[in-house]
Amino acid sequence: SDNVPNLVEILDKSRFGKGSAIRILGKIRDPDGIKAVVKSASNFSNQQEAKKVLKENGAIAEPMVIAAMNATMDSGARRMYVGLLEDIGTKNVSGPALFQLAQRSQQDRLLLLHIQRAQTKINARGK
Repeated sequence: SDNVPNLVEILDKSRFGKGSAIRILGKIRDPDGIKAVVKSASNFSNQQEAKKVLKENGAIAEPMVIAAMNATMDSGARRMYVGLLEDIGTKNVSGPALFQLAQRSQQDRLLLLHIQRAQTKINARGK
């Protein structure tokens, strides 16, 4: 965990994929490292590896994914974060966050479809 700040810096400075840094941060499970992985998921070059790591970290990553989803103004990134919650979200945490996002985003029909699908899958898992 002493290496987390260095790995986060490498990830932040990289424009292109840094899958190895993402994988290491996922294994360390430090909150700052997971937060950096969540942030890097909005970079297309890092997206596949970041999604895999965030799915493996599930409950640890869920609140950070919600925070990133609410903070971004990029509609593509927001849909990607909703998709992540579809896989790792829980009824008690992601459910209300997705509902609030839907209320704020009534004009974005595509996002609403993604939210609806995510809520259906979260409810089907029963978590």
